[in-house]
Amino acid sequence: EGMAAAFGIDGDGIVDGVGHLAGQKIVDHAYLAEDVTMTKYEKATVYVNYGTEAFVYGDKVIPAQGYLVV
Repeated sequence: EGMAAAFGIDGDGIVDGVGHLAGQKIVDHAYLAEDVTMTKYEKATVYVNYGTEAFVYGDKVIPAQGYLVV
């Protein structure tokens, strides 16, 4: 539920129909901070910032209440 439903992730952790993430399996998931997650897929990584301020992770900036796909 929640992000899994929003991204169309099935019970096996495979994305169903979300652009270039479609068909990719989740290989790792971690909290980088209380309000920031990193989800690694087979060919991409998605950073989601639920916080009200931008979050800097290495050379990446995840916008407040936004996301970054690399």
